[in-house]
Amino acid sequence: MALTIDGESIEIVDAHVHMGGRPQREQFDTEKNSVAGRAYYYSYSGEQVVKAMDQSNVDAIVGFPLGGFSSEYDYSDQNDMIAASMKEFPGRIIGFCRINPNVGEKSTCAAIDRYIKDCGMRGIKLHPEIDHFSLDERLLGPIFDKARDYRVPIIFHSGHTQNTDPLAIGCLASQYPKVPVILGHMGCTTATKQAATAGANFENVFLETSTVCRMSHPFAPAVLKVGPEKVIYGSDHPYSPFQMEIEKLTRYAIPYTGWTAKELKMILGGNLRRILGAG
Repeated sequence: MALTIDGESIEIVDAHVHMGGRPQREQFDTEKNSVAGRAYYYSYSGEQVVKAMDQSNVDAIVGFPLGGFSSEYDYSDQNDMIAASMKEFPGRIIGFCRINPNVGEKSTCAAIDRYIKDCGMRGIKLHPEIDHFSLDERLLGPIFDKARDYRVPIIFHSGHTQNTDPLAIGCLASQYPKVPVILGHMGCTTATKQAATAGANFENVFLETSTVCRMSHPFAPAVLKVGPEKVIYGSDHPYSPFQMEIEKLTRYAIPYTGWTAKELKMILGGNLRRILGAG
């Protein structure tokens, strides 16, 4: 299924895919019945994700839960669903457990033990903005300790708020050099420059490419600053289609970056495989 570029077979492994279902709330009922919501709201089961992958020649994805928008929500229902999807589609779906540290250190550590050790998940997703927590090391330190012990990466939502500032995440990551930290959305458009600085300054910090589309600035300067070995493809599916984010890299970014098949092979899957292989 791998993509072929300049005669080179390239595996595509997407680092940023949402799965599961949001908690039952009236605001989400309104969202899913909107015109935009109907295009993506139901695209979260393993079967639906794999169907979309097959249509876009995506070999494997990292899947993690949708945002719960609550400081009390522990994501166990969605994590369980993704763990089951891993068994249903082995090799295609790579689960990352989503963790909300507000539920307390004991519950947080127990959840990581369960999903990484017992269910075979391969990483951790953190979203300080939606789940309403800070980057305080006293809060997140136990999560980093678990990631280090299990030798798995952490992907952060980065950009938009003080609690998702890429440089602040990078500084925290630097205290745990054995834990690969992926900056989801590479800081979003508003903080891409800061994400690039974090990626360049801290060896264990990587940039994930979803949603940032303006090539001349900030996308190309950021990825060129960190180098192709620190760039990881992600789509943010189903909010952005797989094919749109793939073509962003394989077609539209090339005139601005000079990437060849060699660099794209790293970016589209090789770098993520290398990180996951450390586990």
